[in-house]
Amino acid sequence: MQDMYPAANVDVPLRQLPELWVGHPDNTANDILLRQMGGTAPVQQYLDSLGLQGIQIRDSEASMHDDERRQYRNTGEPATFVKLLCMLAENSLLTHGNTKYLLSIMSSSPSFPNRICGLLPAGTIVAYKTGTAGYNNNMAAATNDVALITLPTGGA
Repeated sequence: MQDMYPAANVDVPLRQLPELWVGHPDNTANDILLRQMGGTAPVQQYLDSLGLQGIQIRDSEASMHDDERRQYRNTGEPATFVKLLCMLAENSLLTHGNTKYLLSIMSSSPSFPNRICGLLPAGTIVAYKTGTAGYNNNMAAATNDVALITLPTGGA
């Protein structure tokens, strides 16, 4: 959003925020969504209620920019992300319409050839969410990818 609206003088429809956050990844959209949901605590409570305690959301993007050490408090165990993605694929995480919407956004995200999509065969459908921390001395503090992958043969 900062690139699209550098003057920050626009109203963005709430429905567009997931597209900006998931599809492009946009930290400003992420923080607006977090504020709309009441902050990190209610999001964490929701994750915990789903049995996803292996994902910890403690700080917003703005908070992490204020103190880069805070980024290490937001963590996720690979097995918990697999569980989350299975719940999404099985349509047990969101309503059917919202699941379809989220997977559509995730599947149309820009491709990064040096990440998950890079070595997959042509025709593979990748519904994914990327995340990259800021760079310091040409090194990112974190590079994250999580994805539902459907091979051209239809297998997942």
